Amino acid sequence: MDMTQAFEVSQNANTYELNQVFKRTSNFYKDGNNNYQRKECVIELLYSSVGREEVTGSIEIDMSPMVGKG
Repeated sequence: MDMTQAFEVSQNANTYELNQVFKRTSNFYKDGNNNYQRKECVIELLYSSVGREEVTGSIEIDMSPMVGKG
């Protein structure tokens, strides 16, 4: 699991833009119909405070449709 740097949350802001580079070397495999099998990546947003940490958001992305796209 990779973790990005923590950032401050302001009570006056309701949106944030985060630009983090994600790099991973992985093998992709094809099924019997010559389509790539799913390769899932889970991204979680953690809230952290003194003595407390909890997942506040999570998304699962299938990376296989992006093979060869750049």
